[in-house]
Amino acid sequence: MKFALFREDTDKGSAVWNQELIFVGGWLSRATYDLELADIGAQWTKASGPEGPSSEVRSKLIERAIHTLRFFTFHRSTPSQQVSQLLLDSFFSCGKNTDFLLITTMGVRKVSEIRRPDAKFAGFLKVLPVLPDDVVTSAPIMISALESRGMLKNIIFDDVLNELRNRPLPEDEMVACLKWWITTYGDSSPSRELLVIRKELLDAAILIRSHSISGKTSVIPLSTIKTFLNTKSSNMSIPLDGPLPDDMLPVSVTKELTPHSLAKAMPWEELTIPQWVRYICREDVCANDAKFDISKSIQWADRVLIALSKHWMASLSKEQKTEIVADLLGRTCIPTRSHGVRKPQDAYFQNAALFPDLPVITFPSGTAIKGPLEKLLIDVGVRKHVELYVYFC
Repeated sequence: MKFALFREDTDKGSAVWNQELIFVGGWLSRATYDLELADIGAQWTKASGPEGPSSEVRSKLIERAIHTLRFFTFHRSTPSQQVSQLLLDSFFSCGKNTDFLLITTMGVRKVSEIRRPDAKFAGFLKVLPVLPDDVVTSAPIMISALESRGMLKNIIFDDVLNELRNRPLPEDEMVACLKWWITTYGDSSPSRELLVIRKELLDAAILIRSHSISGKTSVIPLSTIKTFLNTKSSNMSIPLDGPLPDDMLPVSVTKELTPHSLAKAMPWEELTIPQWVRYICREDVCANDAKFDISKSIQWADRVLIALSKHWMASLSKEQKTEIVADLLGRTCIPTRSHGVRKPQDAYFQNAALFPDLPVITFPSGTAIKGPLEKLLIDVGVRKHVELYVYFC
């Protein structure tokens, strides 16, 4: 904004008079600016629906605000540079710096509530008032003046916590949040300070998950998460449509992240096969859905045993196998040809079928019983021979 009426004058009285006019000019400029931004804010609020104003209205109001910012930009003056500097100082000094108004992604707000845009946070900080990118690029001199006065600040960790405490994040936004955390802190040493702020993040973050089949939503606090499923593993065989532990990070989130980075950045461990078996064998889990009750559904028993066989010889330790055998031993879980699902010690391999009414193992999927699958069935107690007492019973 140019004030051509101001000129250098060697007369002392005139110079003082000009300085007073400069201060008045700065104050009038600020008053006009505030009135214009207040009106833009009122128009934004008036046009807002549940998700704010339409994109067309939003663009027009932001463009209007940019024009106002550029109009009240104080360029270098000549012949005296002091004139523009005094105008600028007066413009900012006639009101509280914290009350200075700016257009943001959430409408017109005080500068104390506003943050500079940062692409790292754009995917999940949706409520925090942030300067639109167009404002930063179109009014660089004014933005620089605000920054030099400490009025415009960058996004900080407290801003993240405030948003997480005020609203749950849908899956895509939670993925963006976790990616930001992993990128920022994933390679840091686990210092006491880092553990404190990580706990703050986990205590604040809540995932809201939509279930496409049922149409229902569930709320999952990240503080309850203990495990995640490595969907990128070449030998991953756990059925994703079956029951999964409540304390496991949903696969829809995990699949967008790198398992190694996730394990390093968060206090979570990869879900093990024994943990999965123990969970699906729980009475409450089996009772929740009959088609995933390993003791009643021959199809589910088929899928569980085949999934286990893919790990039995390749990746499970002796201790893990012992855990799994302990969970399946004595439990109805072996699919048979004509006797439904039976306990391992009550089921027989095909070559032991001396009598037509014996419960012989048969997988509904038609999977051949050999290799790791056969070894698994032997280890859990399926009989290869018919004991003598059976002949006489």
